[in-house]
Amino acid sequence: MTSRYRRWSRQISSAARVVRMAVHPRAVILLYHRIASPAIDPLLLSVTPGHFSDHLAILRRDYHPITLAELAEACAANRIPDRAVAITFDDGYADNLRAAAPILEREGQKATV
Repeated sequence: MTSRYRRWSRQISSAARVVRMAVHPRAVILLYHRIASPAIDPLLLSVTPGHFSDHLAILRRDYHPITLAELAEACAANRIPDRAVAITFDDGYADNLRAAAPILEREGQKATV
């Protein structure tokens, strides 16, 4: 690739991001399965408690965490906060309660299971 091609590629990618943000709602729903450190994780469903804590710190610092219910209300009112993010858990693993809940509480965050 030539440097000109790389520069154009970056410019096009940047422009595409701007258009996407202007056209689409500014919200993300994060889906976690498990907060655990299993010896074997063949389906790659787990996030370690330490990494989950790091994720929450980044979300608190750089985004606008809201509950899924708050996001639904904001969508209905067409008033989605900029950089909104809702944390959700799929499947209902026991470690959602044992590992994730204490971290969420410590970080002052809410999630939907």
